[in-house]
Amino acid sequence: MLLELLMWGIILQVLLGVGFGLVCAYLSWRGPRDPDAADLIPALEPARSAPPVPQRVRHDTHFS
Repeated sequence: MLLELLMWGIILQVLLGVGFGLVCAYLSWRGPRDPDAADLIPALEPARSAPPVPQRVRHDTHFS
């Protein structure tokens, strides 16, 4: 009896956790419903393609 209740409690907890996770993932994927609320979220800046900076290599660090 106690083992059966414990088993159903664990199953219910897992199902609720999975369902809540799926709902949160869907809401996060869908984005804000209010178009004005989208302005509150800052847009990502485009990546800047700067030329690579040459690295200085010290050649006097080897042990002789």
